[in-house]
Amino acid sequence: LQRTRTFLADPTSPPAALLRGEVIACLCDILDADTDMKLADEESSSSTQGGSAAPITDLGSAGSLLKLIVLNCPIMRSPGCEMLSSHEHIDEEELKRRFGGMHSISGTDIHRLHAGNRFLAVVHRLAASRSTSARITACSLGPVLWSHLDFPHQLQLRGVITRALHDVEVIVRKSTATVLHEIAELVFDSRCVPWLVLMCERAMTDPEPLLRSAAMTLTWHLADHLPNAFLGDATKGSRYLRRLPSREDPIFPDVYLLQCKLLPVATRLAEDRAPQVRLAVAAQCDRLCDALGDHWSSVIIDVLVALLSDSDERVR
Repeated sequence: LQRTRTFLADPTSPPAALLRGEVIACLCDILDADTDMKLADEESSSSTQGGSAAPITDLGSAGSLLKLIVLNCPIMRSPGCEMLSSHEHIDEEELKRRFGGMHSISGTDIHRLHAGNRFLAVVHRLAASRSTSARITACSLGPVLWSHLDFPHQLQLRGVITRALHDVEVIVRKSTATVLHEIAELVFDSRCVPWLVLMCERAMTDPEPLLRSAAMTLTWHLADHLPNAFLGDATKGSRYLRRLPSREDPIFPDVYLLQCKLLPVATRLAEDRAPQVRLAVAAQCDRLCDALGDHWSSVIIDVLVALLSDSDERVR
């Protein structure tokens, strides 16, 4: 299957389209059977042969191929779907959020709002598996599908990701933290902001220091991208609005409240008992300062001053 991945992921190939459903089901079966993550281990060893240390993916060969097929699927379109979409009633607020000031919106555009819904069954199947590889793959499909799900199906996906962040396996929780970084760049709906902040706070209290370190990365990432969720316009991009807007701006209270929730995460992590967590804070304070803006500089400087007298040499 890996050797034929170019064919299987070809969005313009009718034979590939006919096979797609069966191949996805086959890959799900393989992932279910890979309870010991042997596929990921084999991919890791093959990628590092020859002395070149390539980045190691937690997905493994089956998960990577499944994600590639879904990513390249021609917007999951079925015959007549575009015509049906043109007659669907979509909430005006949702259309404004997704398409901004576009004057003409086609059936294809509307179809993109819910095109990923049918793939959510694959996510649920993998998320319920006893296989660690399958649960990691279920989370990795989140950023691929997020922008192609309507809000009720996004809620289902949020449930899958929330459970994954509480998974018994550390590697699943670590992969989920990475997925949250990617989703933060895709959120243009203020209804999703409290959930992402809650996920950040959950990572902050994880028993594994590796996850608490990842919470620092997630904190500045959310501070950098989430203000755009309050604009409610996906066409402007996730870096259109950065830092705190002026007090006259109508979204000032929302962004200010978001920053008030994120900053305590960083300050608590700076006092963590594990040196590697405090090291993560020290190494990324500049990014947090850049994301939050001048308004919070004095607080972050206090954190840095405390870290300068840390008991661990690397942190200092």
